[in-house]
Order: sequence, then C-alpha cells, then structure tokens
Amino acid sequence: TLADFPKYEANSPRRGIGAAGDTALMAAVRTPEMVKYLIDAGFDVNASNHWKKTALMTAAQTNQLAGAQALLDAGADVNRATTCWYEEGAGGLDNAEGAIAGRTALMYAAAGADEPTLRLLLSRGAKVDARDAAGRTACSYLADNSVVNDATRSALSGSLCASGSKEWLPANSTTAAGTRDAKSKPCATRSALTYSA
Repeated sequence: TLADFPKYEANSPRRGIGAAGDTALMAAVRTPEMVKYLIDAGFDVNASNHWKKTALMTAAQTNQLAGAQALLDAGADVNRATTCWYEEGAGGLDNAEGAIAGRTALMYAAAGADEPTLRLLLSRGAKVDARDAAGRTACSYLADNSVVNDATRSALSGSLCASGSKEWLPANSTTAAGTRDAKSKPCATRSALTYSA
C-alpha cells in the first residue's frame, strides 16, 4: 500500500530512485498531497537525479504550482542548478535534457509555466541573472513560453529580464556547471548563439 512505501524505502540505498536517478518526489509533483506525504516521511526535498535536476525543477517544468509551493515550504533550494550529464543507452529525452548544464527551476518555469508559478519562484529569491551552459537566462526561455499570452509575457519580462539577463550569450567552457568522466561523451554545447529580447 501507499503507506508502506516510505517504510520499505527507508532502508534502501536507492531510496525512491527511478530511471536516470529520478526521485520519488519528482514523480509526485503533480499530486501535492503526495509531495507533502513524502516530505513528512523524510524524503529529501533537494535530492536530485543524475544531472542534479530536483523535484522543484520538475514542478516548475510541469507547471505544478501547489507541488512547487509544498517543496519550497519544506526548504527546496530555489537556485540549485543542473549539471552536464550523458549516458550511453539512456533515453533520448534524458540525454537531451542533461546536455545543458546550469538550468534552474526559474528557467524551467520560464520555458513553459504560467505566471503564478513564475511569481512564486521569484518571491522565493530565484535569481533572474543565472545563465545555463548555453548562455541562456530565464528571460530568454520566457520568449519560447507557449503557456503565457503576450500581455503576461510582457508583464513577466519586467521581473525576469533584469539588466544583463536579456542577451543570450554564446556558451563557453567557463559557464558549464559540470564535469565529465572518461566513460561519458561530452555534453552538447551550442556555439555562436545569439539572442536579444
């Protein structure tokens, strides 16, 4: 039963860990009651998968306001960033997402969440000037967001597009947030990218 899950997982070295290291909290973000249940059972709100993606990033990416709220209330780090990750045989989506280091919950939300989710992250101190390894900020991701209308995008731009966060800069080796081991392929990089909001 559901109530037995945390007890069973409590002694497991891979507690609540799924494919690509995804955590039980990542799977639960669409059900705020389950998020709270797992938090109360002692699951780490900042636990992450292989490329350091957290449940808060998943909640932001999937536009789950209540799940994000529960995670933040329990101490989730709003500014944690992903690292570069690639694994032979892993799913294409996992490898594609793990290929760009430095993504934050705010970037995930800016790419596809609505205004309340973005405002929540901002109210909790999300950094608008953070850049991923491709040189993108939340402001540049907002330009691709199909969930918000133009009026909302314009209103959010005032908060997300602070001075210096509008330009999409070319990636360089000093912006990457991860390292590779000898068995893995280099992470994808994008060169000569330009963006201006």
